[in-house]
Amino acid sequence: MYHHDIICVERETATVTALKPGHATLSVEHNNLPPEIMSQLPRTSVYVVKPSYMTLSVEEEEDRWVLETGRQYYLTVRIHDSKGHVVHLSQNVVIAVEETEGLVTLESLSDPSCHFLQTIMKGKTLIQASLYSIVSEDGEEWPVIPPIRVRQEVEIYNPLTLQPSVIVFPWQPNNKLYQHKIQVEGGSGSVNWEVSNSGIATVTVKGVVLAGKRRGQAEIQVSDSKNILHKVVGKVMVVRPDRLQLIPQRGDCRVGDRIDIPLALWGIQDPPNTCSQTPYVFDTHSNTHRSTSTNSLANFSDTKNPQCGESLLEDRNLVAVTDCSQLSLDVHTEPSGIFTHMSGASPSLQLYMVHPFTLH
Repeated sequence: MYHHDIICVERETATVTALKPGHATLSVEHNNLPPEIMSQLPRTSVYVVKPSYMTLSVEEEEDRWVLETGRQYYLTVRIHDSKGHVVHLSQNVVIAVEETEGLVTLESLSDPSCHFLQTIMKGKTLIQASLYSIVSEDGEEWPVIPPIRVRQEVEIYNPLTLQPSVIVFPWQPNNKLYQHKIQVEGGSGSVNWEVSNSGIATVTVKGVVLAGKRRGQAEIQVSDSKNILHKVVGKVMVVRPDRLQLIPQRGDCRVGDRIDIPLALWGIQDPPNTCSQTPYVFDTHSNTHRSTSTNSLANFSDTKNPQCGESLLEDRNLVAVTDCSQLSLDVHTEPSGIFTHMSGASPSLQLYMVHPFTLH
């Protein structure tokens, strides 16, 4: 046993017990070593201080007290002296950690400075940590008078999500600019927007995506203004139209009425190392892809047996277009003269009946 008026050391277990405030030097000794070697053995300084205040931290959030539901965190409790030094906490230090609103669960670990925290539901709550006492080896409890406490307000929100998370626009020569709003769910309600490639898409502070002039893709990152570590990433794609399908409809229509025929459109991204703005036309008569240098109106077909460009089509991954409201279509009806195409932005094909017709 090594005795000092500041600390006491149990040699067999190397346990250091603080006795009173002050400074002591602790060194390693060996009876069989010469003095010149003894001076090179490790030594350390031990400071015994009075606790002054406490702090709380959540390292996963870099000490930002805006958390997400359904996550697990490690809550760290630190005790400081009057000069701000962090005090080492031994296992005989009694610290109680409580939460007021039942929004989280807390579990104390073997290290009194570390507590396991799991968020349950969103809301605002208060976490309080208190240093009550220190327990001696013989079980005697030495109270800290007055107890040292720390309180921390915590905000908990649902994780950010985007609706939709992927937006796909069709590209055409002289394309009009598409505008599509992204709904942000979860978070504090205040977010920041970033786009990885402003040449493909831009986004307003209200989440309206503007794209369609150039083919390609860009990522849209949304982060919570109250905690920028909470973020979600969406994608915007501007693709070459490849396949168009009208959804069959059956019904009666009077002269002068409008009918809406839903349409589905799929597109394909340009292969790597190709000019992303080369105009394409899908020829519905020869069922082939061809490039054109003019601003021709694009025609599409749902054929599955193209005669050329076959290797490209076999390896492609078609993506469903989200918004085709600005799509220019060349519409033909058979027999002619029964319907007239209504131009304008719409996700469906709009026709007006101008002449009575009965199918036998």
